[in-house]
Order: sequence, then structure tokens, then C-alpha cells
Amino acid sequence: MKNTNKLRFVLMAFGLLVIDQLTKLAIRTQVALNSSVPVVGNIFSITFIRNTGAVFGSLKGFNGIFIWTTVMAIGLVLYFWDSFPRNYPTRLFLMFIITGSVGNLIDRIFLGYVTDFIDFGFWPVFNLADSLVTIGVIGVVAMLVRESLVEDGIRDGKKAVKKRR
Repeated sequence: MKNTNKLRFVLMAFGLLVIDQLTKLAIRTQVALNSSVPVVGNIFSITFIRNTGAVFGSLKGFNGIFIWTTVMAIGLVLYFWDSFPRNYPTRLFLMFIITGSVGNLIDRIFLGYVTDFIDFGFWPVFNLADSLVTIGVIGVVAMLVRESLVEDGIRDGKKAVKKRR
């Protein structure tokens, strides 16, 4: 990756991390714990919860394990960085995974919980960092599948036919 792209990715990651941390700080200081502020009727609310667990609040009370698991996951992504396809979307999705992981890691280390606040009612409450990790993982998987299909000669849903001489 060119140095200008690396700088762009670092700045984007830093910006997203700052937004993640500032939104969480605003929620912790402006919204009472376990209370909900409707934003769009019954569709979307800001709900402040402390998530001491993992995905969807499962496995509560294992904060130390989640900290080390997150550090190892970030380390693995960085270690295998050059093994992933070297295109802009894949690198962007990897950056999302790292940035989101770091955002929640900061919460776990300094607060002992993750601040969640985005509430659509039908889905567990989450935050920007969770969204980044989710979008990143789905995006990387999609790019790996796409790369695999291209390598197998499949394009646009059809198998490429090799011309015979």
C-alpha cells in the first residue's frame, strides 16, 4: 500500500476511534444508566447500557478474557495483514475490524464494560465500534469469497469459458 493510502487509513481509523469514544462519553455523561431516550418513535432510541459480556451481552463477567481475546484478534489481523487481498475495500474492512476492536478494548480496559447505546428495539443495543467490527468482518468475508470466485474463473455469477484454439 502506498504511503499516502497508509496515512489516509491511519487518519480514518483515528477519526472513527475518536467518534466512537466521544459518542460513548456523551452517552455516559448525558443519559442515565439503563434509561432510554426515543429518537424516532418506537423505531430508534438512545439507550445507555453497560455491557460486561460479549456479543449481545452474552458471557457476562469474563472481561479479562475478552481483553486478551481482543488483543490476540487484533494481533492476528495485523500479523496476517499481507495475506489478505491487497485491494482498497479489503484494507478498509480490515481497518474497520481493528478500529472497532480497539474502541471496545479501550472501554473494557478503562471502564470494565463496553458502553452500548444504539437501540432499534428489535435488536440488542450496540455502539459504533460494534458496527465497525460487524461491517468489517462481513466485508472481509465477502472480499475473500469474491477473490476465490475470481481465481476459480467465475465472474458475474457465471463460470468463465476458456476459449479453445
